[in-house]
Amino acid sequence: MTNVGCSIYNLLNLHFLFLIISRLQVEVDMANESVLQMVLLEEYSRLSRMIDGIYKELQSLPKGYVSKKKIRGRDSFYLQWREGDKIKSKYISQQDVEMLSDMVRRRQELEKNLRANKRDMKRLETSLGKDFIKSHIAEL
Repeated sequence: MTNVGCSIYNLLNLHFLFLIISRLQVEVDMANESVLQMVLLEEYSRLSRMIDGIYKELQSLPKGYVSKKKIRGRDSFYLQWREGDKIKSKYISQQDVEMLSDMVRRRQELEKNLRANKRDMKRLETSLGKDFIKSHIAEL
């Protein structure tokens, strides 16, 4: 299964767990509640590790986008990114265009996954409580 497929599968599983918690109408005995909390805590820990890995990988990838300009009838490619309110550009040789484009696409994919993982961690923090997470996270 691809990273995107795994990510979607994990998000669906996480969403399912959130639905269980939010719709639970009957009182759950302490043992089952504890098991559910531990599963959610493990998911929180997994998301935290994934976010750390994403940040590490993002450091090695270029920011911005690849643009194509026609200069004197020839295509020229540039990596462009924003620094403050200015747009910076760097020329890309013809042989590096595909590789750099792939790296930029990978960065965009990672940034999207990062946002989703952070959103899921917030949901888990809301469900479990920050104090519960802090008191149990060292156990994992």
